[in-house]
Amino acid sequence: MDESYRQFQSALIPGVENFLGVRRPVLRKMAVEILKEDGRAFLKEAGRNSFEEVLLKALVIGGLSVKKEEILKLTEEFIPQITDWCICDTFCNSLKAAKEYREEFWEFLAPYLTSEKEFEARFAAVMILEHYICDSWIDKSLRALYKIRQEGYYAQMAVAWAYSMCFVKYPEKTENFLWEHSLPAFTHKKTIAKINDSLPVPREEKERIKKYGFELRSGTGSKYT
Repeated sequence: MDESYRQFQSALIPGVENFLGVRRPVLRKMAVEILKEDGRAFLKEAGRNSFEEVLLKALVIGGLSVKKEEILKLTEEFIPQITDWCICDTFCNSLKAAKEYREEFWEFLAPYLTSEKEFEARFAAVMILEHYICDSWIDKSLRALYKIRQEGYYAQMAVAWAYSMCFVKYPEKTENFLWEHSLPAFTHKKTIAKINDSLPVPREEKERIKKYGFELRSGTGSKYT
């Protein structure tokens, strides 16, 4: 436990009060050791007494090598414990089974795309960002992100973040999609902001997107049309 780190986390992750102040590398090392011994046994015993305990569960579930039925069940059971952006994003990033069972996880995500709960919707967006922005999934990913209309800050920021990563990897396809599909004002604004924060995007592209956005305006057209 590190008191200065606990205070830092408290400022970085609003709304969470049960921090111990254990640094992330320590938790990752613990997760590796738990997975070497018995990850399932740990998950049966672990509770929700601290932020770190929940985060450790996320890392252990993410690192398990089990059959698809089991990992989907564990994921479903864990999702209600996601109450902040950090646990959500860490969990999505660590779920290595999602790349092995892409089809199954895609079907699993469907109800979360239209969830009215902020962090269920964020979970869906970050899962797409982490595991489905690739050649064979980009078209489906763009359409799926558009279904997320939960209005919470963390849900919409995740959608904007995901769209910006789609633009980084597939600029033409992403811009054409957003040209034809109007985003909510907040998400539109944050998508542009995230694109401008992305180092791989050329400066002139950032300026153009910042100036024109993804909306048709008085004779200005997409460079891709």
